[in-house]
Amino acid sequence: MSPPDVRSRLAALVASQAHPPSTADTITDDTALLGGGLDLDSLSLLDLVVSIEEQFDVKVAAADVTPEHFGTFGALAAYVGARVESTEEQRRD
Repeated sequence: MSPPDVRSRLAALVASQAHPPSTADTITDDTALLGGGLDLDSLSLLDLVVSIEEQFDVKVAAADVTPEHFGTFGALAAYVGARVESTEEQRRD
């Protein structure tokens, strides 16, 4: 899956979890996911993790659910993109 595909699918998932719901085209790399910004609460974050795992066929380790990876959309897109790439490489081997 190409990085632009990951980003667009991920933006749609994130937008659907926002409070209030947002649209994918309003989400930028600097958009905060927690607290201000899209204001994801703990339940929304859990739903987002499950959706990421299902939509991208990757595993998100509990230890990875940190502000470093989930603080902004850009950080999350980089994390998910790396997980997708790693999973695809493992399947090719």
